[in-house]
Amino acid sequence: SHIPLMATITSVKHEGINKTILTNNEGPSLIWKACFSGSFENLILNDKIIKATAEKLIINGQNVSWIEVSVGAGNTMIVRTPD
Repeated sequence: SHIPLMATITSVKHEGINKTILTNNEGPSLIWKACFSGSFENLILNDKIIKATAEKLIINGQNVSWIEVSVGAGNTMIVRTPD
């Protein structure tokens, strides 16, 4: 809660391993790379289906899926994996 991040103050909440909530409490917009373990064709952003990028990490060979999300000051974004 209220983590200084570059020129922003953010809050992050993980609900298990399949849902993350990020709030930009104050400061300029930021780009959040919401990344989850596993290979998913889509991720869910605020109940909207978004095409995800899936890749295998070079370091450990783990499959991950991610989307980039713009989060303006005062905004909260929720990203989760499909059910």
